Amino acid sequence: DPHTHYDAQICWDHLTTPSSWHGVTSLVMGNCGVGLAPCRPQNREMAAWDLVNVEAIPFDVLSKGVTWDWESFPEYMDAAAKRGSGVNLGFMAALTPFRHYVMGEESMEREANASETAQIAGLLRESVNAGALGWSTTFGPQHIGYQGRPLACRQASRDEIEAYCGVLRDLGKGTIEINL
Repeated sequence: DPHTHYDAQICWDHLTTPSSWHGVTSLVMGNCGVGLAPCRPQNREMAAWDLVNVEAIPFDVLSKGVTWDWESFPEYMDAAAKRGSGVNLGFMAALTPFRHYVMGEESMEREANASETAQIAGLLRESVNAGALGWSTTFGPQHIGYQGRPLACRQASRDEIEAYCGVLRDLGKGTIEINL
């Protein structure tokens, strides 16, 4: 299944149901620019509410089920590997948490400046080098996150998007998922 939002569910459901019930043996999460890594401890609620608003996952479920045994994106993938899974897991680096990580709440209000863009690009490079399949974003107006504000990735400028595309070009690998 190339488009799932099991980013949180993998913390409590090693079978990633219902996909596995339907014979799915491999899935990709981190789509539409929404995900849970990287995440600073002070941004956990913001990241969780992004999933509540985009995927209608109850906040209580997320607050009780997400283990938060990571901060960086590579640590998130490592935590998933340590927990184990009944299916193969693939990870897209969702742009929103990267913008939250570097810019905090301002990520939902404005484009990144050159320094912030460079930091985000560096984190994306680290993530793809650690095994992320690429990165994802959305421009869809239906993608509303924390406090009813647009998902942070929707505020990314053309220059930002070009810089993040350049990461994959320079690495010679990776995919981009864009929800228009």
